[in-house]
Amino acid sequence: QELARTTVATLLARLHEKGAVGRTPGRRGFLYFAVDDAHGLTAQRMHRELDQDDDRSTVLARFVERLSPD
Repeated sequence: QELARTTVATLLARLHEKGAVGRTPGRRGFLYFAVDDAHGLTAQRMHRELDQDDDRSTVLARFVERLSPD
């Protein structure tokens, strides 16, 4: 099933607002591109989560404590 053009445009606009994609003006709208690799996007999500708590150091320390050795 094909997605509507407006659905794709809305999705890309939301990804742009979240910083997951960049965009540059094109002939008929915008050209979108990835701003980071998968690891960078994961780091962005982690930053957003850390920003939700006043005690970022404790949250990050507890996260690291729970990491598996592999």
